[in-house]
Amino acid sequence: MSQDINRMLIEKVTNLVNDRPWWVLFFSFVIAIGLAKGLPKMTFSNDYRDYFSNQNPQLEEWERLQKIFAKSDNVFIALSVKEGSIFNNRVLSVLEELTEEAWTVPYATRVDSLANFQNIEPLGEDDILISNLYEDAESLTPEKIQEITRISTKKPQLVNRLVNPQGTTSAINIEVRLSQKPREEIAEISEYAYLLKAKYSEKYPELRFHITGSVPYNYAMTNATKKDMASLMPAMYLLILMLFVLFTKSIFASLAVCILMVFSIVSTMGASAWAGVVLMAPSMSAPTIVMTMAVANAVHIAVTFFRYYQGETAKRDAIKSTIESNWSPVIITNLTTAIGFLTMNLSDVPPYRDLGNMVAGGLVFVVIFSILLLPAMFRIFPIKAKKIRDNRFAIYTKLAEFIESHFRLIIIGFVFLVGVCSFGISRLELNDKFVEWMDTRYEFRVDSDFINENLTGLYRLDWGLESKRESAISNPGYLYDLDRLTDWSRVQHGVVHVHSMSDIFKELNQKFHGGDPAYYKIPQTQELAAQLLLIYELSLPMGLDLNNMTNVSKSSTRFVIRTANLSTQELLALEQDVKNWLEQNSSYITPSEAASTSILFANIAKRNISALLGGTISALFLISLLLIFPLRSLKYGLLSIVPNLLPAAIAFGIWGLLVGRVGLAISVVVGMTMGVVVDDTVHFMTKYLRNRRSGNMSPTASLSATFEQVGPALLGTTLMLALGFALLSQSGFEVNQQMGALTSLVIVIAFIADFLLLTSLIMLFDRKQTSANLDDGGKAQLVSAEPLR
Repeated sequence: MSQDINRMLIEKVTNLVNDRPWWVLFFSFVIAIGLAKGLPKMTFSNDYRDYFSNQNPQLEEWERLQKIFAKSDNVFIALSVKEGSIFNNRVLSVLEELTEEAWTVPYATRVDSLANFQNIEPLGEDDILISNLYEDAESLTPEKIQEITRISTKKPQLVNRLVNPQGTTSAINIEVRLSQKPREEIAEISEYAYLLKAKYSEKYPELRFHITGSVPYNYAMTNATKKDMASLMPAMYLLILMLFVLFTKSIFASLAVCILMVFSIVSTMGASAWAGVVLMAPSMSAPTIVMTMAVANAVHIAVTFFRYYQGETAKRDAIKSTIESNWSPVIITNLTTAIGFLTMNLSDVPPYRDLGNMVAGGLVFVVIFSILLLPAMFRIFPIKAKKIRDNRFAIYTKLAEFIESHFRLIIIGFVFLVGVCSFGISRLELNDKFVEWMDTRYEFRVDSDFINENLTGLYRLDWGLESKRESAISNPGYLYDLDRLTDWSRVQHGVVHVHSMSDIFKELNQKFHGGDPAYYKIPQTQELAAQLLLIYELSLPMGLDLNNMTNVSKSSTRFVIRTANLSTQELLALEQDVKNWLEQNSSYITPSEAASTSILFANIAKRNISALLGGTISALFLISLLLIFPLRSLKYGLLSIVPNLLPAAIAFGIWGLLVGRVGLAISVVVGMTMGVVVDDTVHFMTKYLRNRRSGNMSPTASLSATFEQVGPALLGTTLMLALGFALLSQSGFEVNQQMGALTSLVIVIAFIADFLLLTSLIMLFDRKQTSANLDDGGKAQLVSAEPLR
């Protein structure tokens, strides 16, 4: 019954394409244009928070911390001298001027620098003076500058945070208050900051200025992705089209494929815009993936069309045979690929869920346009029939004979390769250094690297250290534990700076006792500690209060560790070490989880890869099982699991051996390549089984015929997509760079696996050959046939 319905649908589609091709083109155009009207509604997000779901525990902790203390979204501007020191009238004056102008940055709520650092000085016994470290830099005496140098390079609140120990680089930290949807605000703040940098670089050419911070990072990441979309991705599409022209030697067929790609991508993105999808770096991969499937379908359809459209064959008959031959493989391939991408809804990262849904929806358009629009354009365009020489496919016969003779050796070779690649996979290190997502072609990365190497760490861990006692943070026991934690943290691997309230309490105690070094310690009584804290808070100017370090009820203090360029695993290990230290050594501080953008991104790869790889692998198993029904064979359905799973595993193993480090990109590569991997397998298996069942050929003859039918298409698809993604690997954005390189590698391995491993497995499990005589051309002549099970 189902086969009758299937044949009826094929007949109706064939008649529609052959009899009314212009109507097919017209309605396809209407669909694409109608959906394209939604494109102006499409928006881009430059807020890192959009990478995390509302249920993400690290985001919940980070949001909780920022509600207790001041938000830490910031712009960090560093100033450095090309030679000498910053501690002179000229540079200190520039720093003072820039500090004042930094308050004009949109949405600025706090500005910290050497110029306005609140320095504590004793006024005899039991009194202190709190004021700016310096004012009117032009009039400073050499003695005063020497004193500023000593204070700046010794105070733990300043050194390796706002000034380096060598005195060659200083910085201004600008904290800004962003709304819940800060897309326009981030662009406005960043553009203003870069204008400031340009202005001061031109005004003071003897100095160098560098910008980093969470707000410029968000801005730079969005710009990096947009740059790829505007340059590399169009170049990739153009390269694929040029290769298609060379492959088919037909301008009109290539034009038809170009229209197919454009209609598929425009419809996908337009429908996504109408659905309210907000684009981010991961979801921007959707048009590339949709294009991949459109090209894969187009190559198979074009190769089949030209195989039938030769000599005196009518174009109408060639199109009919083409649709009949590709109907099931195209539908099965795109359906199974859509299932795979729908598993991305298991991801903890909303943009990846959007990506999965966008591609799954886009594949609907790909199928419609591939089966209807592409053959209709072949019908309309003046494409000439081709002549194929008799010896064109001799190589495939030789390949089939080689596999028949050496299939056991090939299987052993792949088993050995899998063993080697398993070792490579074990060497893979998940390491998402989010600052390094952009390479040195981007100004943000260059500036960030300079600041990381010459001033302070860009990766940070924040804690809200809650007191276990009602006596709160003024309790000497709490402060003593905090001070010991601070000292311990400063000697840990990779730690560059520790920002702790214990340093402020110790300095207040010392200065309150006339500056006596013996009193640089935690106040001995709670009353004294509370009094010193009150005096200090009342003396601070507006905008430089302690709201960023203590909560309102004074039951918790903020504790910040800034680190060097640690790996993801090292950062998470440091977080766990701090938690362990608190559990084992503190009676006054409640152990808690760290929070920060660094922690968020350190966990994102682990959480996302675990969810997506598990879901994708499960999907591949499910897809392979589903293939049992259209292939009408349990054996071949189960056999398809091997070539579907192996390419990604081998590619990851090779990557582990050659590179070792992998990040967020790995979680999307399996899903991105799933379509091509399954496409290769489905087309090969369906053609092979059709030859075995309908052609009643022996396995060897059937392999040879299958190579002839799908070999050119698989080779063409592999070359076009592998080279296209190899071009994408030249991106300056690491996620796209790794995605391009890994995808290209998987596509090549999938082709080799289907041509060698799958065929060898077929020879191993399909040994019941038909009794056949071969003519001189290598074709099987029917004598008898045994049904396949």
